[in-house]
Amino acid sequence: MNNSSKKPIIAHISDFLEYYENKKYSQGTIVTYTRLLDKFEIWLKKTSRTRLLPNKLSQEIINEYKAYLSKQNLSNNTQNLYLIGLRNLLAYFLEKDIPSLHPKKVKLLKHEGSSHRTIEKLELYQIKKLLQAPKTSTITGLRDRALLELLLATGLKLKNLIALNRDEIKIESDNNRLELKIPDKKFSYSTIVYLPKNAVNWLKKYLQKRNDKSRALFIRYKGPKQASSRLTARSVENIVKKYVIKANLSLSLTPENLRNAYVLILLNQENDIKITGKLSHHKDLVVNTYKFITTNKFITTKDSNKDRTRPQLLPWNIVETSINKEITWLKDNISILPESYKQKHLLINCDECLLRKLAILITSGKVETTRFKAKKGKDLWSGLTKQKKIQKISKHGEEWHRRMIDVISHYFRLQHYKTLTEPILNYGRADLGVYSNSKNPLYIEVGTVSLYKLWYNFLTMKNSYFLLVPSEEYAIEFKI
Repeated sequence: MNNSSKKPIIAHISDFLEYYENKKYSQGTIVTYTRLLDKFEIWLKKTSRTRLLPNKLSQEIINEYKAYLSKQNLSNNTQNLYLIGLRNLLAYFLEKDIPSLHPKKVKLLKHEGSSHRTIEKLELYQIKKLLQAPKTSTITGLRDRALLELLLATGLKLKNLIALNRDEIKIESDNNRLELKIPDKKFSYSTIVYLPKNAVNWLKKYLQKRNDKSRALFIRYKGPKQASSRLTARSVENIVKKYVIKANLSLSLTPENLRNAYVLILLNQENDIKITGKLSHHKDLVVNTYKFITTNKFITTKDSNKDRTRPQLLPWNIVETSINKEITWLKDNISILPESYKQKHLLINCDECLLRKLAILITSGKVETTRFKAKKGKDLWSGLTKQKKIQKISKHGEEWHRRMIDVISHYFRLQHYKTLTEPILNYGRADLGVYSNSKNPLYIEVGTVSLYKLWYNFLTMKNSYFLLVPSEEYAIEFKI
């Protein structure tokens, strides 16, 4: 037992906070962890456990603490925040080799609120009613229609939506691609988002009506002149509530659950993509190194089948055989996020459902998939995994995970690509983004990955590449 193991848990809390400060976490994060662990410290003192050592923390003690929180008149969500604070303390013990309970042993409570129920009940006709509620003959109504369209179509987080600037938006004239510059704490970068035609049209109409000088994409038209004209998060919440009432929807919608509504409806639909013509399958390549080749050929919405006869559906048994083949291949090649790390959403924690969705995208040709395997005794990254002096850029994950992100970033920088750690996706973040003058970005995930995250982003981030890197010797590329 090392000296740290002999210190009581209370004495470790200040060390934990200092550790996070040294890792350059924001002051807000430190203040939050301080507040969350203060509650645990108070409870330890109340129950005469000030001398409790990390290795003496048991499941029974955790359950007692959970019972204490439940009596504090706190919502399940708030109780979970305190439990997450405790989890992070245990993760700190794990990283410092201080014997204690594993963080996974601290189970969270089920989420409260109506967000999941609301999304389950929301139908396509209700979304249409919501979108048609604004009076678009006015500039305010145009703004609100464009805002609702963008929120539904992109799944942008509220903070990113309100931070958008109109001079950083590029709308392609020949199709429905929209290039957005996403504001972030660390970086600002452009990403390509695919929008339904209606969403692009309403955004164009709104921008054409603007005759002000504000940079903000979405601005207010009432209120004090000296204040910022940019819409606030509260303003957007009120806009959503206003049109829910106006559309006579008996729902309690917020921007945060509305942003996922459309894609969750797609996930829950029984009718999958109709597969016609030639079936597509994954490819396998044995190569010296991985080659990322971008193209400027984009999918457009023009109907290329105008003068053709209606395509015939393939026999179901042939299609099912093909889909099952791709499901097996995906299972064998993708490192799926462990069960304990998944979000407990009613619709997105079914691996089998999502594997089928991904397999259908591959079989239908919506997504091109290639597995790159290095030649025997080699890696895919020009031998860089064996080099010791590589610039350290990654700050999260286990040692192999961090090392691989550093290696892959160095590999692409040597080829004069721009790399970016933790770029924002339509859902979540990638480990690494790779960019060039081409309009096709490459998003990289090292190690395990969420199937829902893949499926959501494949469906909503057209004209992108995704690369999964489960090991040094092979990688799976998805061309969307």
